[in-house]
Amino acid sequence: MKNLLKPMLDYYDEHNNHYKKRLDSENVNNTLWELTSTQETSLKQAYIEYEELYHKNELNKLNRYNFFNIQEKENYLFLFDSSLSFFRNLKKNAKYINGQAIGDCPFCEHGKPTTLDHIVPKEVKNGFPEFCDNPLNLIPMCQACNGKKGTIFKNEKGQLELINLYRDELPNDTQYLYVKSSLTSNSIIKVEFYFDGSQIKDSDLARRLGNTYDYLDLFNYYNDLSTEKIDVLKNQIIQAKGLNVFTKETLRDFIIKQNYILNYWEHVLTRELVSSPQIYDILYSS
Repeated sequence: MKNLLKPMLDYYDEHNNHYKKRLDSENVNNTLWELTSTQETSLKQAYIEYEELYHKNELNKLNRYNFFNIQEKENYLFLFDSSLSFFRNLKKNAKYINGQAIGDCPFCEHGKPTTLDHIVPKEVKNGFPEFCDNPLNLIPMCQACNGKKGTIFKNEKGQLELINLYRDELPNDTQYLYVKSSLTSNSIIKVEFYFDGSQIKDSDLARRLGNTYDYLDLFNYYNDLSTEKIDVLKNQIIQAKGLNVFTKETLRDFIIKQNYILNYWEHVLTRELVSSPQIYDILYSS
């Protein structure tokens, strides 16, 4: 996973501009209405409350609002249409913490971030449709991760369940993603990814980070992707051997040095494979 830079916007003003454009939409499914002054004031206060709780990492303390009735909440969801330029611009606005534009999903780091996930769910029954277009409530995610995450938000104890990649700073100086490797009787490489947060100082952060891997089924996803990655690694080793500049040992050390990101699944996998004498022998002699 990778942290994202949060959208640096005036969130309510951005919403208000988008709302006014959608209000005037000639779409036959347009269900929006002119907000009353009380609704407008209450909505603006809700946006302020969201941002305050975001900064405290306490979005789980949001209470359901009653300035919209149930039907109005349903109608308000007309605001969200991820195909609109408003939402496409939000995806462009969010960048990796190192300043590089998003290429892969910040959660699985493989799929393309073609969707926007609602951190606080937008569903009318148990969610917050009031924030369906709040830029601070929308985070780029690939379709597969978004589908698995669904409306997960908080648990029965009222605790946040998942990592917020805008708000939570990942402990990138501590390894927490690992993989076990083994050989079958006919020398086929098997791998199994897992999470170990015992070295993370913040126990609640560790809990939510582990939950995120579990809910998004990332371990099985990485296991499935590993076959292709192992073939790529074999070809890289073959090409490196052809250069005649490495010994077997120096090539292993070089590969480990190049795959230095502690918790990036491809680097974790590569370091494990070449660090296993038996598996590295097979890769090197292929």
